Amino acid sequence: RKIEFPMGKITSNTGGSGYDQIREACEGLMEKKINIPSSVKKGSFHLYQIIPDIGLDAGSGMISGSFHPALKPYVLDLKENYTISDIEKLLSLKSGYAHRLFWYLKSYENMKSKFRTESWEEFKNILLGDDSTSYRQNTDFKRFVFEPAFKQVIDSGAFYKVGDDGAEKVPSVSYSYITRGKRIITAVRFDFTSSPY
Repeated sequence: RKIEFPMGKITSNTGGSGYDQIREACEGLMEKKINIPSSVKKGSFHLYQIIPDIGLDAGSGMISGSFHPALKPYVLDLKENYTISDIEKLLSLKSGYAHRLFWYLKSYENMKSKFRTESWEEFKNILLGDDSTSYRQNTDFKRFVFEPAFKQVIDSGAFYKVGDDGAEKVPSVSYSYITRGKRIITAVRFDFTSSPY
């Protein structure tokens, strides 16, 4: 269904400059896409435009638009799969890399095997997203992207369980690098064996 709200929630400018700001924001939203990975075959993907339509009625000052219906479970029905506290923890994360890592870890948290191994190159693509040309050096990716993002996610409290002593909280996920030789990272392995699920 359509979502409507007054332009006053976005800008205090009601004249031409306000309309220009709204148009620029709407055009930016129209360019945003999301990739829902396909389980059919490795390398498959399906891109969706998040906002298929959005506009401003200058007479009423109302902005109206809608989300793509295929994205409803990812954008509007978060309560069905995540608790409010999960959402609050997600919103506390400061970087886009940490957001992507949060979703990645949440998607494998309840799996039966309790381990998830991802090739290093594929994992870099997952975390870097559209920024995949940056941080191609393993040391830079580890230092500036993955390790700070992992620390943010753990510090948010989203992946904690009560320790054996019943009081201390301990992380419910850890990681290790799989290497060729001593230095070349080929994969990252996440360990959910301490997960409370």
